[in-house]
Amino acid sequence: MTTIDDIQRWAALAGFGFRAVQAGPPFRVLVSLEDDGGLLAVTVDGPVGPEDPLRLRYRFDLAGPMETDRLVRLLDAAVMQRSAMVDARPAGPDQVDMVVALYPDGVTRHAFMTGVFECQKLRRVVRGEVEGALASEAAMASLTALADASDRLSDAIEAAVPSDS
Repeated sequence: MTTIDDIQRWAALAGFGFRAVQAGPPFRVLVSLEDDGGLLAVTVDGPVGPEDPLRLRYRFDLAGPMETDRLVRLLDAAVMQRSAMVDARPAGPDQVDMVVALYPDGVTRHAFMTGVFECQKLRRVVRGEVEGALASEAAMASLTALADASDRLSDAIEAAVPSDS
């Protein structure tokens, strides 16, 4: 069974920050690293029993709010691209909760590092998709406003031009 000492050693070897929050059982620790997306602070929840998975939990913010059904579809599509046991759900209109599960017979240093990097990659994928969707929506709103303004201007010009009849 994976212990706090295992995770602390793996975190140290990777140059990650480490802080024990709860000695357990089950234990809880925080593992952190910094990247171009900001601080990635992953909560690692130890297993409750010998058959339970180690869970890496991470919550992150999005560029802006998104309608829940649309965010769920985007998260489902992003999760389906991952090979690890990853789940992601909205924590609000502009936040995502994700979990990576590592079962006892597969918890190794490699699997742990894969789990941490899945958190990092999924954050990048989801943020990129949301930013793209929000930018597209903003562009469409601008184009619609421009078309409406053009229609109003055209109507005003037609009304101001004297009729030849």
